[in-house]
Amino acid sequence: MKNLILWFSLLFIFSFNSLFAQYYDAISIDRPGQSNTYTTLKKMRFQIESGFTYTVDKNFPGNENLEMVKMQMASTTLRFGLTKKFELRLGSQFTYQREKILDQKSSISSIEGLNLGAKLRVLESKGIIPDGALLMTVGLPVGSKELISDKVEPGATFIGSHPLSEAARFEYNAGFTYRNADFMEYFYSLVLSVNFSEQTSAFIEVARTDPAKGEALSVFDFGISVLTSRTVIFDIYGGKGLNKEAPDWFISVGGGIRLPR
Repeated sequence: MKNLILWFSLLFIFSFNSLFAQYYDAISIDRPGQSNTYTTLKKMRFQIESGFTYTVDKNFPGNENLEMVKMQMASTTLRFGLTKKFELRLGSQFTYQREKILDQKSSISSIEGLNLGAKLRVLESKGIIPDGALLMTVGLPVGSKELISDKVEPGATFIGSHPLSEAARFEYNAGFTYRNADFMEYFYSLVLSVNFSEQTSAFIEVARTDPAKGEALSVFDFGISVLTSRTVIFDIYGGKGLNKEAPDWFISVGGGIRLPR
């Protein structure tokens, strides 16, 4: 009997260590959801993140007859770790947008901007001090002028994350985008994320975009991510608008892969 207990104990320890080793140093991506994570890629690592988002928006304020469907395809971010705390980024997406006003229909499809960026890890969690990173971006006017601005749009976001336990974190983003000489757009988000296992995690999020001119846009979303290996992850999330300016609902699927060094 003692030998049987010892055998099972050794089997459990071996299995646990194998599972831990399998997902140790696992991939972390800046999706799903509206927020970015505080993590940066290690030196000389390259990562691809991509997804598809389907958005439905009806009953626009001031134009109750307008209905819009937007499909953001191949929404992709390329990330490269320059040092252990600093990474470079390049992102873009292809968008198809269809609008309907009564019996009149129109559509447009185009690349929707080109975003250059860098993320710097600036804080390490200690007591009340959070894990933190600063994300700096520059949006370039690439694509149809019906979808994007014709100006260069710099921005910055602070990303904070507080561990609540070994399995849960409270995270937040706060940032701005400089749209033009007299128009700033601010962004805020709050996220609660929970790891159910080494492979599976979930989150709930509230996010708000607040232009200096015009009405704010608020959304709620939730989703789940699943690791299939240390370097591959898949996700799905969806949500709805919390006010009339926000889309009625949206859903997104995607994932990421970290390439070997």
